[in-house]
Amino acid sequence: MSPVFRSRSAVTAARVCGLLAAALLGGCAAMPWSDPAAELRTRAETFWSARVAGDHLTAYRHEAVSVSDKADLQRYLATRGSIKYVRAEVREVRLLADDNAEVNVLVEYRIPLMGQRNPPIKGDLWDKWRLIDGDWYRLPPRAGKGDKPAAAAPGADD
Repeated sequence: MSPVFRSRSAVTAARVCGLLAAALLGGCAAMPWSDPAAELRTRAETFWSARVAGDHLTAYRHEAVSVSDKADLQRYLATRGSIKYVRAEVREVRLLADDNAEVNVLVEYRIPLMGQRNPPIKGDLWDKWRLIDGDWYRLPPRAGKGDKPAAAAPGADD
């Protein structure tokens, strides 16, 4: 074989390898990489923005009861109290074992009193969330259970 032929073969092989590598890397870049903590943060922020805006339908769609047979929309709406959320800020996300998580939220809310304009009450709370069929849903609060965090799973990011 002539040196020119070997040289052309090497160049052609290098080009083919380069194209294959570019195609493989491009395919990997197009693959969706999941970040559960970021997805949960987005869902929690959407839920709390809806609560502040009084958008009960959007809030319902982020609650676990919306994907169970425990409460249809009408029953859910009937349980909405008179608390008016003024502001909510998702502060921390903790991934736990078994597709569970906690979200720390700083809230400001008002409890309307007849004939009075009361100042907002501030506090933080820990929401419980669960991954169900690939989406995060807020679990219903239980009396006395929503204010303390559980231990984070080893390696869980915030």
